[in-house]
Amino acid sequence: MVDFSLKKKLLPSLMAAALVSGVTFTGSAHAIHLAEDGIGQVLLGPLYLADFGYKTKVAIVNTNPTKAVKAKVVLRSSVASTELLDFICYLTPADVCRFEIREENGKIVMYSDDDSIKSPVADEVKGVPLVDSLERTKTTFASISPVTQPLFIQNLGVNDTSKMGHIEVFGLYAVDGTVVGRTANDRAVPVTIERGMAKFALAQIFDTPRYIEHFDSSLYYRGTPLEYDRTGTGSGTRDNDPGEQTERLMGSLAPLAPLATSRIRSTDPSWIQLIGNVEMVSGVDRVAYRFPALAGAIGDNVSFPYMIPVGLHATAAQWDGLVVANPRWDANSANETGIGANFGIDIFGISNFDKTVEIEAALAATNLQQSFEDESSSNRDTGYRTRLLVTFPTRYRHNPTVDPCATGVTGNQFSPPFQPDGAMLYNLIGYNNFEETTVTTGTPFSGGPRGCQDDPNTPQNECVNKLAEVNYFIPKWPTSNIDANGKPATGTIDFRSGWFDMTLEARTEPKNGCADYYPGAPVLSFTHKYIDKGAGFTQSWFVPTIHQPVRSCDSAGATDSCPSMMW
Repeated sequence: MVDFSLKKKLLPSLMAAALVSGVTFTGSAHAIHLAEDGIGQVLLGPLYLADFGYKTKVAIVNTNPTKAVKAKVVLRSSVASTELLDFICYLTPADVCRFEIREENGKIVMYSDDDSIKSPVADEVKGVPLVDSLERTKTTFASISPVTQPLFIQNLGVNDTSKMGHIEVFGLYAVDGTVVGRTANDRAVPVTIERGMAKFALAQIFDTPRYIEHFDSSLYYRGTPLEYDRTGTGSGTRDNDPGEQTERLMGSLAPLAPLATSRIRSTDPSWIQLIGNVEMVSGVDRVAYRFPALAGAIGDNVSFPYMIPVGLHATAAQWDGLVVANPRWDANSANETGIGANFGIDIFGISNFDKTVEIEAALAATNLQQSFEDESSSNRDTGYRTRLLVTFPTRYRHNPTVDPCATGVTGNQFSPPFQPDGAMLYNLIGYNNFEETTVTTGTPFSGGPRGCQDDPNTPQNECVNKLAEVNYFIPKWPTSNIDANGKPATGTIDFRSGWFDMTLEARTEPKNGCADYYPGAPVLSFTHKYIDKGAGFTQSWFVPTIHQPVRSCDSAGATDSCPSMMW
C-alpha cells in the first residue's frame, strides 16, 4: 500500500539541523525548489516534438525590467540526452526569446527570426554591419537574417532521435547599469543596460569571457584587481575563487567588485527571473505547457558557511539554496553545458562545483499521480485518451564519465539513483472512478515495471527496456468491454476513466557516495489528455502530475526526523 501522507516534520528537522550546525534559514530560503509561479534561473522542458506533423514553439521571457540576462538553450535527444544544439538568447530587460523546432526537407531544425538569437551569415546583410564581438565570427541577429539551423545528429546513438527530446535553459548571469564591454579588436566600450537597447551592444558584454585570464580586468573590477590566494603561498592562483558570501564578508577587499556596486551577477535569483512556455502545434491540434523552473533562495538569506549534509559524498556541492552559487559562472555555445555542472564554487579546498544532487532533491518524487480518461477497448480505439510523459532530466549526469557522487561505477554502469543499466523501476496502478478494483498496468518504460515478465508468445513485450530520458507513451490502461449501446458490458467493470498512482524506485544501494541520500527519483512528468480521431490528436492539453515525495529517512511510523537532510 502506498503511503500518501507527506511527512510534516520537515520544518522542525531543519531547525534541529540549524541548531546543531549553526546554520540558520529564513522561510523557505534553504533549498532549491521547483517554483510554483514558474519563475527561476533554470528552465527544464520535459518534451519537444518535431514529428507526427507537429512543430514546437518555445518562448523564454526575461521578466526583470531593469536587467539583461544571458541565457543558454540546450536541445537534447530523447533516449540518451545527446546534445543536439546549443545557442545563446540575448535578453534585454523585459525581453522575450522565441524559436521553433521543426522538420524541414527531412531535417530537424531550429528556426528563429527573433532579435534575441544570432544567425551566421557569409557577409553583411543589406548594408547592416555584422556584430562586433569577441566571437570574431561573421554573425548578425535572426531578426535581420532568419536562422534555420539543423540539429547536429552525428553523435546520436542507435535508436535515438532528434525528432523528440527535452530542453534546458540556463540563466547564466544578469547585468544592469553601465558596464564596460569589449569589441572584436579588444577596445573598451561602455554599454548601458536598458529596455530596447541594441542587441549588438548587448553582445559586446555577453560575448566577452568573464574570466580575468581572458580579458582586461576593467570589465568586472573597480580599481586595481586583487588576486585571491587562499593557500597563503603567494602563488596568486585562482584555483579557489571565493563564493558570494565570501565576497560579502570581505567587502572592498573582495577580488570581484563588492556586491553593493556589482553590475554583473550569476548568483542572485532576484536578478535572474526567467519564465517560459512550450507549444506543440499541428494542422489540427495545439498543446502547451509552462516550463518547470528551478528557483533558489536570495543569496543574502543563505547563511555562511555553507554545508554538505551528512550522508553526501564530499565532492557534492555546498548546499546553499542557490541554483547557481558560482559568482563567475558563464558558458558559450561551443562547449557542452550540463545541468548542475560548475553551478557551485570551489571553496575550503574541496571541489564542490557540481550541484546535481542538490537539484535532484528539488526534482525528487516517489509517486506520480493524476486522473486519466481512456475509451479504448477491443472494439474501439478512438475517443478520450491519456498519455503519460515522464522525463528524467538529470539521468545523463549519472553516466560513468560523470558520476557526480563519486560512487566508483565502472564500465557502462550508471550511478544511483538509477539502476546500473540506467533504468528507473516503477509500479503503476490504475483505479476506476468507484474504487471497485485496481489493476497493475505494464508498458515499455525506462527499465520496465517492477515484477513485469516478458511473455515470449506475445508480439509486443510489455517489459521492453527503453532506458530513455524522455518516456512519452500510452500506458496499458485496463480494458473496458463496451456493448453496442456504448455501455460497459454486463458483469464487467467500467475503466474508461479513473486515476493512477505511479511509484518510482530510486536506487539507494550500495550505500556509498550519495546513494542512500535520494528522497525520490529526479523526474518531471505530465499527462497528455486528448481526443483520438483515428488520424491524429485534437483538443490536447498537458496536465502536470502530482509529485509525492516520501522522505527515505522517515520510518513507517514517522518516528525519525531527517535531521541532516536539507530538503
